[in-house]
Amino acid sequence: MDANLPNAYRLTHEVYSKLSDAKSQDAILYAVVVSKLIARNAKNGLSPFGDINIEDVYDGLKRLLNKDSDFLSEFVSGWDPIATLPSKPFDAQAFANDFVSVFSLNSRRSLDGTARLSIDQSHLRRLVAELQRAFDGDFYQYRGASLEPFLSTLSRILDVRDKDTNYMQKFLNIHGKDLECIATLNYDQLVEVSSEKNGFKVDFGLSQWNEKRFVKFHGQHLKLIKLHGSTNWYIKNHDEIEISNSEIGNFFPRAMIFGGQSDKLVPYGPFLHLRHQFQQFMQGSSYLLVVGYSFRDVHLNALIRSWVATRQKGKIIIVDPGEDHSANDVFRYSYMLDEQGRRKARKVEIRQIPLGFSDALPDIEKELKQAPDLT
Repeated sequence: MDANLPNAYRLTHEVYSKLSDAKSQDAILYAVVVSKLIARNAKNGLSPFGDINIEDVYDGLKRLLNKDSDFLSEFVSGWDPIATLPSKPFDAQAFANDFVSVFSLNSRRSLDGTARLSIDQSHLRRLVAELQRAFDGDFYQYRGASLEPFLSTLSRILDVRDKDTNYMQKFLNIHGKDLECIATLNYDQLVEVSSEKNGFKVDFGLSQWNEKRFVKFHGQHLKLIKLHGSTNWYIKNHDEIEISNSEIGNFFPRAMIFGGQSDKLVPYGPFLHLRHQFQQFMQGSSYLLVVGYSFRDVHLNALIRSWVATRQKGKIIIVDPGEDHSANDVFRYSYMLDEQGRRKARKVEIRQIPLGFSDALPDIEKELKQAPDLT
């Protein structure tokens, strides 16, 4: 956000705006899903004017587009009318007039002297489309639609090449050589671009992946673990990663783990291996710096919980100008307990810096230099 990239809520607005500006039919489908999520919030007692998370929208799109293959569809007797009913009533008179116009007698007769019957193909196609819309609703036109238009639009919005990355460059200049690794759940290329501007390379751990299917990091470069993929990663042959800044989404699916909790751990690609490597790097360090993380990804919380439980003298620094995370359940093992389960000594210091990342750089430097305070 310090580079002026939108957060998960503003992204919802910007993706719709881009689709709408392009006069895309995908904008209508996107708007339908957003409206249903707003209605769900209202039913749950939340404000109908609140923002919607882009990952929730994506989940809705995916479920809707793949509803015929969804196991739960066997238990759904009828889908919501907003997606299945036609947007306008069936015009019987217009249909009858078009039906008559399909057929006409040709003035040129056949060899046996009978009149030839001509069929107007364009009228016939319109008739078939009108019947399909009447029976299936407007949603029929989205069957077979792809999620690629939404992901490609999202990727263009998250382009950081013309953004101000000075704060990240400053952070990497000061701390880059001391970091075990950087792990990110974001899809943008902020860290890569900032590193290139600083004149040093980034290692994704994928140099051996396509050929030998294992993740390996080399010591001389900044280790960047993109736990949920990247805007310029594509996947082919189930596992191979193609990194390209050209739009090749029509040829290969994007290697971006997007959506709700159920899809955060996937069996394809290098993602499980990257997660394991991140855990290994964490276990080798007594300091954990957390920037802009909401502590809502259950699979990542499990790693942090394990890290806290195994420290004897650790320090976690949380940079967040909003919510105070220090009482989160993920830190339940930050104390040693006696036989009755009562706290007797602190093992991990939890320090929160209530600022944005760029404003917090001096405090981050200070905290990383200080030993954990376990009093």
